[in-house]
Amino acid sequence: MSGEAALPRDFEPTNLPTERLLEVLGPLNATAEAHRRHLGAVVDALRARDISWAAIGEKLGVSRQTAWERFG
Repeated sequence: MSGEAALPRDFEPTNLPTERLLEVLGPLNATAEAHRRHLGAVVDALRARDISWAAIGEKLGVSRQTAWERFG
C-alpha cells in the first residue's frame, strides 16, 4: 500500500487508539471495495456460464435468493 500502514493479522480495533482507527479506515474501505468488485466479476462470469444462483449461493454460504438479490 503506497504510504499506508498494513494491518497486522491479529488486528483488534478495541485495543487501538482512535487516531490509529481513523488512519486505517480509508485503506480498509478501499480494500473492501476492491474485493466487492472482484466478487461481482466472478459471479458475473459464473452466471455467463449458466451456473445457477443456487450453486453460487451455496458457495457463498447464503440462499439462492440472497445471492440473486446481492448480485442479480
